[in-house]
Amino acid sequence: MNHEFWWIILGGCIGTYLLRYLPMRHAFRRHQSQAEMNGLTRFLIALGPSAITVLLVASLWPMLRDSGQWHNVIEISVAIVAIIRVKRRWGGIALPTFSGVGVFALVAYWLA
Repeated sequence: MNHEFWWIILGGCIGTYLLRYLPMRHAFRRHQSQAEMNGLTRFLIALGPSAITVLLVASLWPMLRDSGQWHNVIEISVAIVAIIRVKRRWGGIALPTFSGVGVFALVAYWLA
């Protein structure tokens, strides 16, 4: 596998971490009020899932754009349904992600 790929992943991880850490550090330095901290905390909690959603859409959009590739829509739809069901049943992030990837791979293999 290409080493550039791993550097991109590492950079994305560090960037996401810094997007969460730096505003919180700045807020604690300023000793903001509890109401301001609650708003900042809610924003930072929403930042992770928002970033994941953007990455998901950016990754899947080229597959969906190819209108002649109907099997792509099926693969993506079944994987997203699996992610939602696992998330609702067991919660967390890792298990739904792994299940979605696994279901996507199985459906892609089956349709190929």
